[in-house]
Amino acid sequence: MKRLAVLASVMLLLAGCASQPGPAKQLAGSLAPRAGKAYAVVSLGDGSAQPGSTYLNARYSADKAPDGMAWELGHTLQTALANDRIGSGEQAVPGRVFLLELEPGQYRFSEANRNWPDPAGREPFSQANRLPMQHSFELQPGDAVYLGEIRIQAGNPPQLSIVDSHERDYRHISKEWKINDLSPLKVKLLQADSNK
Repeated sequence: MKRLAVLASVMLLLAGCASQPGPAKQLAGSLAPRAGKAYAVVSLGDGSAQPGSTYLNARYSADKAPDGMAWELGHTLQTALANDRIGSGEQAVPGRVFLLELEPGQYRFSEANRNWPDPAGREPFSQANRLPMQHSFELQPGDAVYLGEIRIQAGNPPQLSIVDSHERDYRHISKEWKINDLSPLKVKLLQADSNK
């Protein structure tokens, strides 16, 4: 019974994450970050036009903590392909566009994964693919950069790619985030680190 209560709590938390409103209110019609901050925009999807019961996650962190030590903690982006959409109407695809307001500095995506229900129904989300990433980006004060779509595709083996989906994502940002002027947002796709 205790296990069932914990499982229900986790499912509520995941549902809450999936239904968070977009950043329209925070942005107030402008892609100009607050003083001393920077924006990074990235989307997360699987390249499919069909919704499913899969969750996609991507983890990023600052490259170095302020004292110069390696930074082990990080942040996770998550999309629920059954609920989240990029775009609207018939052109909508499963996935999510994220706005990251960050301090200037170096950041790295370290892994991505996809989780889906066990086909036998024994455990929810007990099936997973974990894909290591070593994709860095750097932000200067006042930057607003589009990092691309982190696409996690099922298959044997599963595939991870960085896709330039800025046309689709810019339409979403304009309509859903209520941004008329997208000129401050520069395309700067994530690149795999060559020395990692």
